[in-house]
Amino acid sequence: MNSDNMSRRERERLRHKNEILDAAERMFSQKGYHAVSMSDIAEEAEFATGTLYNFFKSKEKMYRALFARKVDVIWTQVASGAASVSDPREKIEKIIEANLHFAQEYREFFLLHMTEVLGVLKPMPLASSQVQSRYQDFIELLADIVEEGQRKRIFRQMEPGYAAVSLIGVMHNCAALWISDKNSISVEGVADMAKSIFFNGVVRKK
Repeated sequence: MNSDNMSRRERERLRHKNEILDAAERMFSQKGYHAVSMSDIAEEAEFATGTLYNFFKSKEKMYRALFARKVDVIWTQVASGAASVSDPREKIEKIIEANLHFAQEYREFFLLHMTEVLGVLKPMPLASSQVQSRYQDFIELLADIVEEGQRKRIFRQMEPGYAAVSLIGVMHNCAALWISDKNSISVEGVADMAKSIFFNGVVRKK
């Protein structure tokens, strides 16, 4: 809902909800999802613990809402980057760059998600249907770009869906290793590395 169309009470509630999510992000990033309680988040947000339950019925639902908010951010960046160019290869390059810059900007949250959710150290329940839907949109966007590149004879023939999830794996794992290695190279450098791995592979050409 556009904030211009919201009542004063609705705007106030939205502001409080975002303040709680901001506090949750700080706490989860500092201590990890499993080490943080609702009372910890309430103290960080300067709200009564009971107030948090008026917005989120559980810590899990709060994390899902937080993750959904971040997914919307990266989706906007990815879609904007892909739409800014017409060449399929350049579209993928823009998407890789957007993902790496997102990981750099939201470093702590990205590491939290990679280690506690994707890294299966302490697996969390499946993401919300909203996040799953957005993830599927991302796969379909990448697959469509691969298909476009195949039609234009830029990419070799392969299953576009497999190429899409392979690219996601390259991006996420390059970003995770780069961040955990304390950014030993520039974000542009690791983006170039991810591009090279995806487009050229690791086998030396004769």
